[in-house]
Amino acid sequence: MRLYHEKLPWYIDIRARSPSGVTIHDLFDQMHDALMVPIRNEDFYNEELDDEDQMKIALAFKERCNDNLDEIARGIRKVDFLKGRVAFEGLTRGKNGMWEIKSKKW
Repeated sequence: MRLYHEKLPWYIDIRARSPSGVTIHDLFDQMHDALMVPIRNEDFYNEELDDEDQMKIALAFKERCNDNLDEIARGIRKVDFLKGRVAFEGLTRGKNGMWEIKSKKW
């Protein structure tokens, strides 16, 4: 199952861990793991993101870390591209057989 979010430049692929199909555990576990991956420099410094986007991502990073030095040292993660919209609302059928992640501000 492939997921996307309007604020993320990446897809999140969810794979079934059992023959019966994708479980809720698969969905949340793999979505969490995918969002916690540190970004690369070129993900942040590119022509797609303007100064305002970068500022909002940096602010989301700062709020998520909350002065935790270990978290700060790990750097910006994919979840920070959601710019604080981290409350999961659900999935809706999206384009080309994919599923769109719906979220809102925490």
